[in-house]
Amino acid sequence: MEHVPLWIQVAQALATPAIAALAVIIGLGQWRTARQRVVLDLFDKRWAVLIDLRSTIAEVLREGRVNMGQSFEFARAMDRASFLFGPEVVQYLKSIHAALGRHYVAASSLTAEQGDSPKRDKMIDQEYDAMTEISQFFARMEDLVAPYMRMHQRSPRV
Repeated sequence: MEHVPLWIQVAQALATPAIAALAVIIGLGQWRTARQRVVLDLFDKRWAVLIDLRSTIAEVLREGRVNMGQSFEFARAMDRASFLFGPEVVQYLKSIHAALGRHYVAASSLTAEQGDSPKRDKMIDQEYDAMTEISQFFARMEDLVAPYMRMHQRSPRV
């Protein structure tokens, strides 16, 4: 039987732990990349919902009235938001959706109601109050979603 040089025996003994350490380093790198991808994907989904909500409210404010299509668009985006944001955001979106409904009902009643009457005055007040609540959407929503939109990951070093 031939004698194997000592340096080869040492290299063989160190090769297995070195390969294992390399596998661990690669695995950690893949885990970190996957984690960053999840954070980015979640941000993208939240951003898309936020854009849908904002565009619907912007359209309402631009037109100065609410139609059923806008209410349905808002409700669809609100449903998606319930899976992406916390309960405080969902509760606020429900209140805005209710304000959209109140504004729509009040505006519809005003077109049917003619002349001066206490009911007409009440509908005007209801329409005004609902639009006031809707118009505060951008400032209030920004504060509510800011913690969810921050990416708490550091940028990878290049």
